[in-house]
Amino acid sequence: MSFYISRNEPKPVISLYTKFREMLGETDDLQADDNDEDVVDFGVFSFTSYSAARTSSASSLVPGRVSILLSFVAAQAMRDDFAAAYDAYRQTIIRFHDYTVKDYLSHIANDAFREKLLLWVRRLDIARKVHQATPLTIQLQQLVANGGINTIQSQYNRIRDGLFGANPFLAGDASQLGGTRLVAMTDRIWTAFLTSFLQSRNGHMSADEVWGDVSRCGIKHPVSLWTGLIDSYRESRHMDNALNVWRMMETKGVRPDALTYRAVISAALEGRQIDEAIRLFRQFQSDLEATTEPEKSLVVYNTYIHGLLAVDRLDEALSILERMEENKKEKRVGPVPDIVSYNTFLAYFGRRVDLKALSIIINRMSTVGLSADVFSYSILLSALLKIGKADATTIVFNLMRKQGLEPNIVVYGTIIVELLREHNEQHLRAVLKILEEMESGKIPFPPTVKIYQAVLVELWRDPWLPPKTGIAITRDVVERMKKRRVPLNIPLYHVLIRVALTDEYPNGVTTAMSLYHEMVQRNLPVTSKVIHLLLQSLFAKGEYVHAAKIMRDMETLGMKPIPSTARLMNQIRSSLREKQYLPAQIGSPM
Repeated sequence: MSFYISRNEPKPVISLYTKFREMLGETDDLQADDNDEDVVDFGVFSFTSYSAARTSSASSLVPGRVSILLSFVAAQAMRDDFAAAYDAYRQTIIRFHDYTVKDYLSHIANDAFREKLLLWVRRLDIARKVHQATPLTIQLQQLVANGGINTIQSQYNRIRDGLFGANPFLAGDASQLGGTRLVAMTDRIWTAFLTSFLQSRNGHMSADEVWGDVSRCGIKHPVSLWTGLIDSYRESRHMDNALNVWRMMETKGVRPDALTYRAVISAALEGRQIDEAIRLFRQFQSDLEATTEPEKSLVVYNTYIHGLLAVDRLDEALSILERMEENKKEKRVGPVPDIVSYNTFLAYFGRRVDLKALSIIINRMSTVGLSADVFSYSILLSALLKIGKADATTIVFNLMRKQGLEPNIVVYGTIIVELLREHNEQHLRAVLKILEEMESGKIPFPPTVKIYQAVLVELWRDPWLPPKTGIAITRDVVERMKKRRVPLNIPLYHVLIRVALTDEYPNGVTTAMSLYHEMVQRNLPVTSKVIHLLLQSLFAKGEYVHAAKIMRDMETLGMKPIPSTARLMNQIRSSLREKQYLPAQIGSPM
């Protein structure tokens, strides 16, 4: 294929690729997991992995297969047939990655064609992401959580190129498909980019750009975009802005849906504009509830109840619950309470340690045919612990069995997490007691790595214990794992490295580096956040040789540093040169 590409002969390449696909037996429209960056989300820390290429599907990353696909794209680029290149990329599980593309392009002598092929690769990538939608929206959420505004902006710039650049291949919506426009933007994707920018530092100008681009595409702003705008202002605590967006909607005659009411009612309640929230809820009841599916109305009702309880408007919240219960009893059209409705009340009374009210709510659940779930029992257990009930765990687990909910490993893990989130010693002691009983066999479920993970990850998610106490508990839990021969998993390595790098940890640098080397030896993904944390801590502690070792590993493994890490690495190199370390200890600039 490379021979024909070098001779500018696309037809033989296309023919060879067709035979290659027939040999593989690939089918059209393969729906593969298509995050180009391997994002690992453990519910505690969410990181972008440096080792995506090593951990993704082997079949999608075999270098020879990637080169074959790139050759086919190059052949179609020679023919200016982007549609054919897109069809091929959409129909295969093979995916491009920066290192494979860079290597392939390095063998193309013609500068202009090299630039064209790079542009096509980027366009194919964003076209596929827009087509599949869900992985893109998930990636945006994770980038927001990790401060990845630059990556979000880069992705959106590619979308703008697809919409407004030369030979546009994206459509503003499905009605504009045709000609060169092969893939349509959806309300969901427009909203995902808008909210991602609004939730990111310094992203408001880009959010304005998204809003303007919708108009530039000649389409009406969908109601989901308005809802996303209200939600984003609410989440950033700009309640007045959220309510102003609602008023602008009314002025422009935009008809809200149930989710819009949910967003604006929540904003009004969180902004302590109680009368406005009540007015909005009544407006929803009169204007929209009759034509809204009960399941969607329920979201509004549950949000309203949660907000009322948050501002201690118990009587109003109870009256809403009674209305929902009457809908169930009298078989009226309208929302009926679900487990979320009742758990909201349980959480309210649990915070006040009102055991009588907790009992009443649990009984009311049974009258509508609902059974308490693990979160209900976690709330009850927490309340019993707060009043000093020594046998609280036994009482609650026995009650669960009596109600037909047999505790299993998932139930125990969930309760451990919920108890640790209370941030007090009573709840911590209860967790350690559960762990001991699981280890001793009193609880007939031996602790798995996930149970130990739940303990340590939650313990260090938002540290509240004195550092020495937290470290002592952590080391004790790790020793227990060793005795039971339970190996560490990725999130536990992350937590333990973070803990070892605290100032209070004895021989912390040695421990952190040992954990890091274990991960590398076991071929486990080392994430960008862990790499940055290691380098930052080692640099601050003057441990330049260890930092240089990690930097050499990054170079060997082809790890591409995120911008903040690249800047840190340059600082480390400067310090290494000042200390007159040998070049081999420093590594080459990246």
